[in-house]
Amino acid sequence: MIGLHPGSSRPARQFKYPTLVFNAHDQFERIRTEGRYNKLRDTIRTRDVAYSGSINPMLEDFGQSSEVYQYSGKAYDEAWKCPFLSQHAR
Repeated sequence: MIGLHPGSSRPARQFKYPTLVFNAHDQFERIRTEGRYNKLRDTIRTRDVAYSGSINPMLEDFGQSSEVYQYSGKAYDEAWKCPFLSQHAR
């Protein structure tokens, strides 16, 4: 899931209204299995440079780090913790 909003640090993720985009992890697994992942990745990075001036620093090659950091689109380090606190006891 990716969040888009007017205050995003990446221009490609700026959107007039807060918006959520859902990308199934299975979709990326299928693209990789079919041998199309590298071409898709390279196209996205080329467009990101043209639009934003640089590649999103959080996008790494498949399997290099947790997807959590890649999906967020913001520069977080390994110490980051999700700010969501559930109101429901487990």
